[in-house]
Amino acid sequence: MTAVGNGQWRRIYRGKPYYFGTWDDPKAAFERWKAEWPLITGGNAEDRKAPTGSATVHGVCTEFLNSYEAKVARGDRSNRSYRVYREIGAKLVKLLGQSTYVSQLTPRLFGRVMEKISAEWGVHRRTNFVVYTRAIFKWAKDSRLIDRLPEYGPDFRAPPRAIIRQHKQATKRTRLTPDDLVMLLGAADPQMRLMILLGISCGFGPTDVATLRAADVNLNTKLIDYTRHKTAMPRVSPLWPHAVDLFRSILRPGRDLVFIQESSRFRGWDYNDELVTKQFRRLVQWLGINASFYDLRRTFATVANGARDKDAARVIMGQRVESVFDDYVQDASPVPVERLTAVSDYVRAWVRLPHPSDGLSPASSP
Repeated sequence: MTAVGNGQWRRIYRGKPYYFGTWDDPKAAFERWKAEWPLITGGNAEDRKAPTGSATVHGVCTEFLNSYEAKVARGDRSNRSYRVYREIGAKLVKLLGQSTYVSQLTPRLFGRVMEKISAEWGVHRRTNFVVYTRAIFKWAKDSRLIDRLPEYGPDFRAPPRAIIRQHKQATKRTRLTPDDLVMLLGAADPQMRLMILLGISCGFGPTDVATLRAADVNLNTKLIDYTRHKTAMPRVSPLWPHAVDLFRSILRPGRDLVFIQESSRFRGWDYNDELVTKQFRRLVQWLGINASFYDLRRTFATVANGARDKDAARVIMGQRVESVFDDYVQDASPVPVERLTAVSDYVRAWVRLPHPSDGLSPASSP
């Protein structure tokens, strides 16, 4: 047998790996090898018994993703979270071994996994890795795929909150300037220009843009009014005159989503958050601006804070705010549209966009 990098004793037969236990118990691994190897080499590999009440890491991740994909199809979960879980699952299988049984996972093995993750990923991705990994195995236990949760040990933990705060301070996000925004709007095509306007005037992120439905846009009241899927919070966002004009030119009768792809290869296909992010990145790189699409939302929140009406800004952004005080408030009245408009106008005055009749001096986009 060979001690391999995932912490297991392995032997290969006819190109297929077989695992017999962890490094820290070679005697048990050897005894298991003696008992099972005749079955494997005798052509009865299917008779090899799994530990009672256990499943392989690969099997657990596969079953979890199949279940999660069904939730996405029902509308109970988002495609974005599914992609994150799929990435985490692939990493788990790679680091732990697809043939490794969950019952064989030890604190020492999880500690080595955390060392490798820490060398590759930053603070936030490491936090997600720990949280999502625990969620996957908890689902497996609740689904009776495994009898008990793995013993994670003391080292398989998310970074402390103090470290996360320090990292956040050291890597402050970009706050776009009014000149940056005018440059972006002038260089973008009509669809991307409207996306940018929604980002800076309503605090939209890539997923908000990609999933915006035409039925949620009211050009008579000049409001976007719907429940934000990510937070399940009511969202009412006033529209700037530039955005109203662009909506009128882009919206088509009978179309469900506002934005669809217009390139010849994918004409008529729906957008997703990755495509919005990719197209925006191409634009900012062409203009020499260091920013992501989500920086539009951050810039809106930062500037809107100066209007001194956080409740109105949160409604525009569709943010969830929960506190003990909120539990005591009954029959809370919605924030009046006048307050929402005041915050929106405050941000618009900061951006200093030209009047819609003057245009935005569009340049040739990349």
